[in-house]
Amino acid sequence: MVPRVRLRFPSVLTRIIGRPFIAPQGLSRAAIPSFSTGWVSHVGRCPAKVRAAQKCKQILWGLVRITVATMNSLLALFALSTMNPSADDIFRPSKSEQVTLGKRVAVEVRKEEKVLPATDERVRTLRRVAQKLLEANPDPPNTPWEYSFDGIDSKQVNAFALPGGPVFFYLGLIDLMLTEDQLAAVLAHELTHVRKEHWAKAYADSQKRSLALTLVLILTRANRTISGIADIANDVVLTLPFSRKHETEADDVGYEMMVAAGYNPQGMADVFKILRDASSGGKPPEFLSTHPDDKNRIKRVEERIAKDTTQFPPQRPLPFETSAMKKQQPPEKKAA
Repeated sequence: MVPRVRLRFPSVLTRIIGRPFIAPQGLSRAAIPSFSTGWVSHVGRCPAKVRAAQKCKQILWGLVRITVATMNSLLALFALSTMNPSADDIFRPSKSEQVTLGKRVAVEVRKEEKVLPATDERVRTLRRVAQKLLEANPDPPNTPWEYSFDGIDSKQVNAFALPGGPVFFYLGLIDLMLTEDQLAAVLAHELTHVRKEHWAKAYADSQKRSLALTLVLILTRANRTISGIADIANDVVLTLPFSRKHETEADDVGYEMMVAAGYNPQGMADVFKILRDASSGGKPPEFLSTHPDDKNRIKRVEERIAKDTTQFPPQRPLPFETSAMKKQQPPEKKAA
């Protein structure tokens, strides 16, 4: 049986993996001389063998130093971003990078989806409501966000915001609505995702998890490359889910944006009820797939409305007819 060799690596490795590194089976003492005993004893007193052993020792220690330095650097990066949450997250894409990513992916979305023309009344309403929200809730000076608002001709019940500002609204969701206040609720929610950099934070968290995996792979002599911002795939931008914490923040800040713009926040509670009803008995709408439980969201919003001393205006009906409106019409009016 070939003996296993105990390599006395620097203590940082032992702290990371919890035990001294053991060379795998098949590596003999002649192949990797022990770090704890004399080298010459393994090769005899032949000068050529001694020189070869010394060269092998230099190469091995060089590899050890590179491995330790790499892991120390990765651990330092991880510590900087996790031990000091108030500092800028070195894993988080910058605001300008978020704008670049969002614009790039928006171009692809417009190519792949059936985007409604700017003259469509539903798009005009979408952009008017969005503009009212933005004017009542201006960004701080020198904020680079580049907002855009598009409608997608699809029955899918969904809306989403890309990092940096582009927002897309599916007709399947608009068709379930009755008022501009309900439309404003979803827009305010999505704008909050942009302004609070929720995608960038989710991406940073995913990179930290990737880093932890990379450390494990290094220890097992595997290989992994951490991608740069230019290598982020479009589907990552589109599919990376927000955390429940981010979704709750988008609800809370969205509420404030609605009220500041003169909309009735009951529209937000109504949207959650609409989405709840749309998901009953089947797969929940895409918009709800990563969101908090809709019953809890309705309760939180209605409790906040009850405590709010603001006098809210009546909700404004949408200026175009939706399927939800048709269902509310009396039978005789439908026939007319």
